[in-house]
Amino acid sequence: MDPETIDQLVNVGIRLRTHQSANVGEPPEERVEHQLRRLMACVADVTIDISEDLREVMRGYNGTQNTFGESQIKLDVLADHRLMKHLEQETSFQVRQLASEESDEIKTLSTGDGRYSVTFDPLDGSSVVDANFSVGTIVGFYEGDLLDGKPGRESLAGAMYVLYGPATTLVYAVPGEGAHEFVLRNGRFILEKEHLQMQEQGKIYGPGANVNKWLPEHREFIKDIQRQGHRLRYSGALVADANHIFSKGGGIFAYPVLTDAPRSKLRLLFELQPLALIAEEMGGAATDGITPILDLVPKKLEERSPIYIGSRREVELAKEYLTGQRVS
Repeated sequence: MDPETIDQLVNVGIRLRTHQSANVGEPPEERVEHQLRRLMACVADVTIDISEDLREVMRGYNGTQNTFGESQIKLDVLADHRLMKHLEQETSFQVRQLASEESDEIKTLSTGDGRYSVTFDPLDGSSVVDANFSVGTIVGFYEGDLLDGKPGRESLAGAMYVLYGPATTLVYAVPGEGAHEFVLRNGRFILEKEHLQMQEQGKIYGPGANVNKWLPEHREFIKDIQRQGHRLRYSGALVADANHIFSKGGGIFAYPVLTDAPRSKLRLLFELQPLALIAEEMGGAATDGITPILDLVPKKLEERSPIYIGSRREVELAKEYLTGQRVS
C-alpha cells in the first residue's frame, strides 16, 4: 500500500482531540471538559516526541540519581525535560501546579485561572529500557492544588498513560466516561478501542517485588492465584504490566507491602491513582489490599502505597487474604 493511501486511511480515523470533544449523553455534553481536553492533547503531543526519542537513544546511563534514589538513564532525563518544559511554557492552559516523579518539589505555575494540576512519571520502567522492554509515561490530571487533603476520587479529573512498545498506544479516562485506547499512526493518535472493559475474573497475574520480602498473607494469596491456573506475566515496568492486564481484559497486578517497605514502593500521585482511575473506568478495581486507591488521601508528594489492580474478583480475593478472612 502506497504512503498516500495509508495517509488517507489514517485521516478517516477518529483522532484523540475529536474523540474527547464528541458530544455524548442526553442532553449532549462534551466527553472531556474543554480546558482538560486541551491539556491532555498537549501532553499527548509531547509523548509523540518521547516515542521518537526512544527510537534514537536506546542505551546508556548518565550516572545521576533521581530524588527518590533510583538509577535514571538518559531517556528518563530527556522525557522529564520535554514534559516539564512544554507544560511550563504553555501558558494558554493555565496549569496550576506541576510535579514530576523525578523531582522532589511541586512547581506552582498559576494561582489565578489555573484549574488543573498535573503529575507525571515521565518514563516508567526506564531501568528495563536497555533490555528493550516496553516502557511508558503515566499522567494524572488533578482539579485544584495537589496535596489538597482530598482523596483521588474527589480530585482526579482525568488520567492517561502512553505505552512505548512495538506500537505506541495511549489510554485515557475521565470519571464516568470510560477508558479508551488510541494507537499512534503517522504522527497522530487514532482511536483503536472505545470503552475498554475488564472481565470479572482474568487469567493472568503479575507479582511484583522480591519474593523473599513478601509477607505471609500475600504469599498465600499468590499461591491461590497459581492454583487457579493464572499465567505469570511480569516485565518489571508497572505501566507495561498494568497495560497487559487491561489489554487482556482482566487478571491482577500486585506490588505488596514488603518486610523492609511497610508502604511498599510505588507512588500514589504519579502512578497508582491515575492507573486506578483507568482500571475502575474499565469495570475493574484497584486497592492497597484493603482500601480503594482512589479513596486514599496523599499527604506528601512521595506518598507510596501497595497496589492490587485488575479484575474485581482477584482484587477482592487479595483483600480476603490480607484481612485474614481467608487462609490456605
